[in-house]
Amino acid sequence: MIPAWVGLACCVGGVLVGWLLARVALRRSAMARADARVRLLARALEQTDCLVLILKSDGAFEFANEAFCRALRRPAEELRNTPARTLFAEAARHLSDELTGAALMRGRAQGTVLRQRADGGTFFTSCSVVPLFDRSGRLTHFVWLERDITDDLRLREKLVQSERLSAVGQLVAGVAHEVNNPLQSIIGLSELILATAHVPEIRADVVRIRESAMRAGQVVRHLLAFVRKSPRERESADLNVLVESTLALRAAELRSAGIDVEEEYCPELPPAMVNREEIQQIVMNLVINAEQAILSTAQEGRLRVRTGYLSGAVVLEVMDDGPGVPAAIGGRIFEPFFTTRQVGAGTGLGLSIAFGIASAHGGSLELVPTTAGACFRLSLPPVRAQAVA
Repeated sequence: MIPAWVGLACCVGGVLVGWLLARVALRRSAMARADARVRLLARALEQTDCLVLILKSDGAFEFANEAFCRALRRPAEELRNTPARTLFAEAARHLSDELTGAALMRGRAQGTVLRQRADGGTFFTSCSVVPLFDRSGRLTHFVWLERDITDDLRLREKLVQSERLSAVGQLVAGVAHEVNNPLQSIIGLSELILATAHVPEIRADVVRIRESAMRAGQVVRHLLAFVRKSPRERESADLNVLVESTLALRAAELRSAGIDVEEEYCPELPPAMVNREEIQQIVMNLVINAEQAILSTAQEGRLRVRTGYLSGAVVLEVMDDGPGVPAAIGGRIFEPFFTTRQVGAGTGLGLSIAFGIASAHGGSLELVPTTAGACFRLSLPPVRAQAVA
C-alpha cells in the first residue's frame, strides 16, 4: 500500500512541473515576441531613408543602416574600421564633439554637419544626436539620426536668388526709366543738329554723340526687358543659325586674340519659339565671358560651341579652357552686379540678364560642372513643347 505522503508528493510535483512548463512556454512566447519586434525594428532601420549611425561611448563603430552606408559610399565593414571623426569634412569635425557634449547635457542635440564621402565629396545633413544609458546610468552609445539636405539647400539658394533678382529688378526699373528720358532728349537734339549743321567736324562729333546715346538706350531697353520679363515678339527660329550668325560678329576679335573656335552644330535640331535678338544677346554674353576668361590666364586658348537636343530641350553649350569658376562663387555668378573682374572691367549684369531672358523663354541657363575651364548650358523648349504648354 502506497503511503499518503507519496501521493501528495506526486501531486505537488505534477503541479510544479506544470507550473514550470507554463513559465517556460510564457518565456518562449515573450522571447518570440521580442525577437519579432527586434527584427521589425531592424527592418525599419534598413528600409528608412533616414541616415542612422550608432557609436559606442568611446566613439567606436557599432551600427550603420543601409542609407548611411549608401550616402557615404562606404560598406559597413569599412565603416567598422574607420574612425568616426573622419566621416566628417575636416572643417566640421569639431562639431561632432560639440554635438555629443550638448547631447549629454540636454539629452538631445540638433544641428547641421558636413559629411565626407569615400571619394572626397561632401554633403550637408540635418542631424539629431541622442545618448543611450544602461540601467545603472552609465553611458553606452550615441545615436546619430541624420537627413541629407542637399536638395533643400539647393532649393533655398534658388529662392534666395529669385528674391534678389526681384529686389534688384525694382531698383533697375526705376533707374532705367530715369535714364531713358534724358537719353531720348539727347538723341532728339542730335537729330535736329544734324539736320541743320553743315560743318563736317561738328557733324562727326554729333554723330558720335548720337551713337553713344543710342548704345546707352539699348542697354536701358535690355535692363527693362530683364526686369519685366515680357515675351515681346517671338518666332520659330533655328538655334544653329542664331549661334552661327552671332559668332560671326565676334570672329575678328576672337582671331586677333589668338582664340581657336570649335563649332559643332546638331544637324537635326528642332526649332524653338524665341526672340532672336534676346537669344543672340545670351550667346554674345557667353562668348565674351569665355573670351575674357581665356585671356585672363593665357594669350591664346580654345572656345568650343555646340548645340544639341538633350532631355527634351534645345541646348547650347559654350565651353572654354580658362581658369573656370571656383566652387565658392558658383552659386552667385547669376546674381545682378556680381562680377569677378577688376573694378571698371564689368558691371556684373551680363549673366544675370542672360539668366532672366532664358527664364522668360521657359528655359534655363546653368553652369555645368566640368574638369577644366567653364561650361555654360542654355536650354530652350522646342516649338512643340511650347505649344503644348
